[in-house]
Amino acid sequence: MAFDSAREELRLLSKHNELVGKYQRIESENETLKQTNKLYFLFFAISIGIAVLLNGLRLREHRLAKHDVLTNTLSRASCIRKVKSTPECEDENSRNVLLLFDLDDFKSINDEYGHPTGDRALIEISKSVKTLLKSRDRIGRLGGEEFIVLLKECEELDIFDRVKAIHNRIADTRFTSESGVSLKITASMSYLSTPSSLHDFDALYSILDQALYQAKENGKNCIIDAYNEPIYLDPTAYASTQP
Repeated sequence: MAFDSAREELRLLSKHNELVGKYQRIESENETLKQTNKLYFLFFAISIGIAVLLNGLRLREHRLAKHDVLTNTLSRASCIRKVKSTPECEDENSRNVLLLFDLDDFKSINDEYGHPTGDRALIEISKSVKTLLKSRDRIGRLGGEEFIVLLKECEELDIFDRVKAIHNRIADTRFTSESGVSLKITASMSYLSTPSSLHDFDALYSILDQALYQAKENGKNCIIDAYNEPIYLDPTAYASTQP
């Protein structure tokens, strides 16, 4: 009888130990699973973070490709694409206007006050011109101190007033040298207006460039209507850089 009782106790103890062992194994497996889940979650979070970062870098790279880094105007290539994609005007009383301007004696600003001051001039003038543009209009930097402005679907009667306003705004824009000197600069300007599409940018730019050369010859700080004012070109004018 005592032997049977002892054997039963031994069996129960063995069963208890077996259950304890299973419980411990389950606990261990659960802990391992928790750690694995944490690693999966961490990996997932890192992957999401990397994806967001890469996407942000791609967007920034795309924006930098579209915009001039210094002035935040459209880059040369992006601006030319915008101009070329401009369709003909829908309203018979509207015109697409292209305006080319070059800052007068800009080199003297760089030479006398330094390139950082020249950069400030470009930045401040870009900002000033933007305040006069409508949401559909665009400004781009073609290079150096040369900019092009696109005024889409501009009322024909308003064209010269808008061009003149941009010219005056540039002349009124102040910027400061690194030594604290308050400065201003003027611009020579040419423009053309047409109800047609602007897909042939090279031809349009050539017309504007020749008219801009005439503006410089006329004494700078003036506006030339490239389609309607006489252009008297010196042979050297044809040596100017084309886009």
